Amino acid sequence: MKPVVGIVVSNKMQKSVVVAVDRLFHHKLYNRYVKRTSKFMAHDEKNQCNIGDRVKLLEGLVRLPSMLNVPRCKNHTNFNVLFLFLFFLPQVRLDSSRPLSKRKHWVVAEILRKARIYVRPSLAIQTPGEPAAASTPSGTLPSS
Repeated sequence: MKPVVGIVVSNKMQKSVVVAVDRLFHHKLYNRYVKRTSKFMAHDEKNQCNIGDRVKLLEGLVRLPSMLNVPRCKNHTNFNVLFLFLFFLPQVRLDSSRPLSKRKHWVVAEILRKARIYVRPSLAIQTPGEPAAASTPSGTLPSS
């Protein structure tokens, strides 16, 4: 499946985020484009995502070789299982982004754009020995 791009709407969990993905589709009856939003829970290994970040998600899948689906004989079940795992074990590959839980099937691939967080300007703290800041309204000159 192709990667999807969305915006983080929640990061209150440990190593998990909820990402909202918007998509547009054409409504045939109304002949308009309609926007739908889907929310996906994704794994964030480094716990770096914040609310408002734009992220790219990849779907995590388990890849197993089709040889493990070989039907086994009833008499030699244990032998066939042992043979399959010993012979085909180097070929069994698990994707590093496999599903981690029942609801998390996505992994954060990269953060495309960090959110701009508003930082309130700190109040000027006057320390002893420093001159007081001029408190004149803008546009007026202090009288001398």
